[in-house]
Amino acid sequence: MTTMTIRLSSDMDLESVEVFDVGGRRCWTEATRTHRSTEIDVAQLSTGIYVVRAADRDGRVSLARFVKQ
Repeated sequence: MTTMTIRLSSDMDLESVEVFDVGGRRCWTEATRTHRSTEIDVAQLSTGIYVVRAADRDGRVSLARFVKQ
């Protein structure tokens, strides 16, 4: 089985990381609390466009888009 991962890192502690499909449905979530990085296994996701939402404990939110082929 092929492993497909996305690695996120930040200079601040990430509090939560979520993945949404283009329809706005949450496909994956993790409450990281004290980690400055995390890996998301996207192998189970269907082909499509997704948005990653990462929030730090100060309330700052970052969004990134990726395409799963």
